[in-house]
Amino acid sequence: ESETEIFNKKYAVSRLGSGSHLMAHVHANKFGATLKDDQFVIVNSLRGAETSLTDKAADIFFWEKYTTQPSVDKGLFKRIGEAPTPWPCFVVVANNDFITNHKALLFDTLVGINQVTKTFKNLSDVVAMIAQKYNLDKEQVKEWLETVSWNYEMKIDSSVIDHISKQMFNLGLIKNRKDTNSIIYKF
Repeated sequence: ESETEIFNKKYAVSRLGSGSHLMAHVHANKFGATLKDDQFVIVNSLRGAETSLTDKAADIFFWEKYTTQPSVDKGLFKRIGEAPTPWPCFVVVANNDFITNHKALLFDTLVGINQVTKTFKNLSDVVAMIAQKYNLDKEQVKEWLETVSWNYEMKIDSSVIDHISKQMFNLGLIKNRKDTNSIIYKF
């Protein structure tokens, strides 16, 4: 099947609101299609997706290309296309009470994450480490690492958040949009 013939199928998603769920909506929207709630099968994990697709409880799964490669190599999945995310993939969020009551802990945690990510790609054995953990070829890991970047700042561009919330609102995934500056905490 082609990319455009899948919009009446069942989608395996790790959970509602996850990247696999959001990207299914983004992809469908790109082709003018709309997905219905009953098209989603919650599978929790990559292993759950393997089971769901093998058992035909679901038909399609959006997940990270490199970590699904072993499933493709085993013949459990067939890659039919790629759908790059239209926004950064991960952010750190906290509720207002936590920020108010644990500002120093939050700051120290973010500093620690930034220190680790700054050195991560330069570790001498990072390629071998990732290849072993995810059962990937070392060349695939090198290719993946070339595409990954991290924001080491303790800030996020409000226009990025505004763009994301606008897309999610237009897709019907959020009910209302807040002022972007009111949802970004500034240290």
